[in-house]
Amino acid sequence: MSYRHNVHEFRSNPPGKKSGRGGDSEFEPPELMRYRMCEKCKGRSAGKEDNIDSELAEKILMKIDKRKIVYDEEEIDYINDNQSKIYISSVDVNPYLRFGIRTHYERLTAAMCLHSMFNIFHRDFILIWLHLFPALYMLWQLIELQMGISHVYKFPERLDANFVMTSIALGLMVAWFFIKTGYYMFYSISYKVEYEFNKWIKIANMAVIFMYSIFFAYSLFNHTDPKQYELGYLTIFIISTLLVLNVILTLNPIYREEGVDSYSRSCCAS
Repeated sequence: MSYRHNVHEFRSNPPGKKSGRGGDSEFEPPELMRYRMCEKCKGRSAGKEDNIDSELAEKILMKIDKRKIVYDEEEIDYINDNQSKIYISSVDVNPYLRFGIRTHYERLTAAMCLHSMFNIFHRDFILIWLHLFPALYMLWQLIELQMGISHVYKFPERLDANFVMTSIALGLMVAWFFIKTGYYMFYSISYKVEYEFNKWIKIANMAVIFMYSIFFAYSLFNHTDPKQYELGYLTIFIISTLLVLNVILTLNPIYREEGVDSYSRSCCAS
């Protein structure tokens, strides 16, 4: 039986809120959730037969490699079910991919995650480099623009409106790509790390969308027409206000307190 938990379940009970399975108010790592299962669940899982073939069983029962950080879901489940002193927890953001999961039998560290950038056998390898390469390219373009040696972006005067908007737009894209790269690189450490990175990804998404909307609004209205000038800046003010409100609500989410029967939210509820 698998004791791995999905990230969507964790987001519904983020740190600081009581877990629906009777957890403490502090963040409870997934490995502790295993021992909170009720007797009914344990009895229900005891009769399940192991569907892993004997060849894989013999392979996993061998001494666990301390340097190994990439597992398949079947390997993790088999180790957790058959090793009393070892429990491997993992952050499951995509339940449909059952291979290439980065984890460690003790604890996955940031150094291991950085080292995994060059390991082609985990499922986030392509996503990391697909975001890192554009981030480095955009960063170089931003540096060239500020130094005045860019062959792509050429402006007759420095610090004019077009130069400032281009610099901010490039800076936003650099930040967005680097945040996404950090997410795919480090989210496997724990659910708490994944939760924090996910918040900043939302903020980066909102910053890109709202700031580009401000740039488009500024570019479209006629600055010599008083009516359009006033309406354009009113539009920019409304967009900016929405951006600030969304960022505040993302960093400080509001949870609705409601009395829910503990049994209805337990792992045994139908």
